[in-house]
Amino acid sequence: MLRSGRAPPTNAGSYPVLATVTRPGYQGNATGTLVITKATATVTLDRLTAISDGTPKDATATTVPPGLNVTYTYDGSATAPIHAGSYTVVGTVNDINYQGTAAGTLLINRANQTITFPPLPDKTVGDASFTLTGSASSFLPMSYISSNPNVATVSGSTVTIVASGSAVITASQTGNTDYNPAPNVSRTLTVLMPPEPPTFSVASGHYATNLSVVLNSSASGAVIRYTVNETEPTASSPSVALGGTLLINRPTTLKAKAFVGTASSDTASATYIVTGWIAAGPNHTLALRSDGSIYAWGLNTNGQLGNGTTALRPTAVPVKLNASTPLTNIVDLSTSSIHSLAVSEGNVWAWGSNWNGQLGTGNTRQQLWPVKAKIGPNTDLANIVHVAAGITHSLALDTSGQVWVWGSNNVGQLGLGTADTNTHLYAVRLNSLTNVVAIAAGNNCSLALRSDGTVWTWGTNANGQLGDGTRTQQNAPVQVKVNLNGTTTNLTGITDTAIGATHMLAVKNDGTVWAWGLNHYGQLGDDTITTKNVATRVSNVTGAVAVAAGATHSVALKSDGRVLAWGSNSQGQLGDGTLETRKTPVTMLGVNGIQVISAGANRTIYIKADGTVSGVGENFYAPLGNGVIGFDPTPAVIPVDRDDNRQGSGRRECA
Repeated sequence: MLRSGRAPPTNAGSYPVLATVTRPGYQGNATGTLVITKATATVTLDRLTAISDGTPKDATATTVPPGLNVTYTYDGSATAPIHAGSYTVVGTVNDINYQGTAAGTLLINRANQTITFPPLPDKTVGDASFTLTGSASSFLPMSYISSNPNVATVSGSTVTIVASGSAVITASQTGNTDYNPAPNVSRTLTVLMPPEPPTFSVASGHYATNLSVVLNSSASGAVIRYTVNETEPTASSPSVALGGTLLINRPTTLKAKAFVGTASSDTASATYIVTGWIAAGPNHTLALRSDGSIYAWGLNTNGQLGNGTTALRPTAVPVKLNASTPLTNIVDLSTSSIHSLAVSEGNVWAWGSNWNGQLGTGNTRQQLWPVKAKIGPNTDLANIVHVAAGITHSLALDTSGQVWVWGSNNVGQLGLGTADTNTHLYAVRLNSLTNVVAIAAGNNCSLALRSDGTVWTWGTNANGQLGDGTRTQQNAPVQVKVNLNGTTTNLTGITDTAIGATHMLAVKNDGTVWAWGLNHYGQLGDDTITTKNVATRVSNVTGAVAVAAGATHSVALKSDGRVLAWGSNSQGQLGDGTLETRKTPVTMLGVNGIQVISAGANRTIYIKADGTVSGVGENFYAPLGNGVIGFDPTPAVIPVDRDDNRQGSGRRECA
């Protein structure tokens, strides 16, 4: 019997063996080595295919008997591969009693990927470049291309708008060792032409009364958004429908854009100065408020204040049709020493003295309330936009640019081709002039400014006030002349005019001022007192935009809002703080930001941008309207409407 001295081994291995005879009577032993070899296990490799996702791809194996530990190498490395590719895998049983290996190929395939690329909003020519926001599920960088570089170009992920049209923007991701190329995704980019800027029915400018401005756009379906505080309109600004109307009742800068979808136009802009208007007669004054009402003050012996009385008024009173009904919707006004005119809804209203038929009513009766001027017994004068009142005659300008005249014609002041002693009780058309844009009337003479910038005059001419190079009465319109470098030629390029008692003024489009007529007080401003029968340039005036003429003094408004004055200063009407006659222009002291000027016989009245009315000069019949009667060489604020509570501290406005 063999004995090893301990339990026999169960695991594979090499063991020394001692065998000893244990039978009684016998003895003996022997030694040797017991070798137990590992059994062969079956190894089957599993999971030999995978998709790359950035994580290690370990192989697995099944063994028989099951559950044996297996170690792996991948192309000889113990580290499991991450990237796509083909790898030789060897799986080896690691067990005390079993042995076995298996080899195979691990194939890691490239992963698929997708692109997220949102639709592109419409753009407008002129829009800033923008960044595309596509992305790949692999987080690899994107590429883009435009199908139409004439519309939009792409550099990297930045799109630059070139022109209107459409372009297909394609997003792509070409993949790498671990990812297949992504399916392309395309989006259409539509580039629109911006809508045309809105149009305004009323151009920028200075206006006497409130404006109704119609806003429109040529873009179908556009919404017009606007601001009135000088800021740029945005998609959240107030809106007005196409053809909508805005009321402008104060100085305003209107800006508007047309919006169609996300597209917006350039900004349209207009600046409106709404201040009211002033017409200063020799001894009374009319003020047109921006709401279309008229106030009057001063001498009233002929009912020229239009308040139903002949009493002098040192402060402003409203002009009325009767005791209870105000005259409204006025757009223009004018006054002589004894009568007044106004335009409302195309009709001419007249009041005051009518001795010479200057009211155009068909009779010579004085009128203390406004009445309509007529062209016949039953037909009102219509389609009128401007009026001008001379002492004994009147003018009106209609929408077609033709002039209407009525009243006295004893010295040809109606321009009808002859002078006569007849009283022209109804308005007649002056057929010899067309394309007229402005009119003025003085002491028995008249003036018309045509659209070509020429000036035409007619009537009395004893002091050369017609400017035609003579002192001969003219019964029909003649053209004003100017002497330039010794050559007499027609005066041209005129933008504004005024008539004084015996002289006239004009502003050229270069901002210079020209004057002609009587010059005894230096009212021509050429540093002489020599009367001129052709236009002469006023010294040292540039940047002028408007003129006004008193009896013997002259006034010019500059584009910067300052006022220049020259001529007689006996009542302080030049506003320079003295009573000295000036043969050349001086600046009115403390007068700035002026929008409107007017001159009476011996006074100057003006309106600031805020609508405040002030005046300086002769005040014997209270034409300054400040409640005081008497001379005042310093500017006086005129309370135009004592019922207007919009202002404080006693300040009143014409606006």
